[in-house]
Amino acid sequence: MSKVAASRVDWTFARYLAICFVSALALAPPLQPAYHGKADAMAALVTVFTVLAGFMLAVMALAADGRNLRRKDWRQDTYFLKEIRDRLARYRMMFHLYLLVPALAIVTFIGPAWGEGVQRFAEGFVLFLAIFALLWSFRIPGEITSAHVRQLQAAIKEQRDAEHAEILDSSSGSDDGTGK
Repeated sequence: MSKVAASRVDWTFARYLAICFVSALALAPPLQPAYHGKADAMAALVTVFTVLAGFMLAVMALAADGRNLRRKDWRQDTYFLKEIRDRLARYRMMFHLYLLVPALAIVTFIGPAWGEGVQRFAEGFVLFLAIFALLWSFRIPGEITSAHVRQLQAAIKEQRDAEHAEILDSSSGSDDGTGK
């Protein structure tokens, strides 16, 4: 792997996903018996993840807002566009996961003609995906907050730089060489 490809990996995010994965893997099997054959549990999963899917659409709309670009110069905007694309790709994966959980929950509840072992595995898999998605979701508020804080910091810096430039212009303009 090249240095450029290695530097693009967000190891903090990768560790967080690994923790979510291991946690979901550990929690799904013990929770599966409580889920097995329960219409209320299936309805709760479908409802929660349908709401989360709608929420994710709103988050994606916020992340895709063009105001996230600084419009100072094209190089800087190209960098921020890449950052926005990466964030949107993660949100799109979450959105698909949020839709996959209720779809699989319904399919496993309908109970196709498969054996009891396959049914329990399918229910465990649905719970694994649900737990993984919920744990991953806890990262969203931090991402949204940090993106908006960076945006506010950039606006403050631009305002400070503009005011500084204005002060420099006014002080150099008053010294016109006439001695007044």
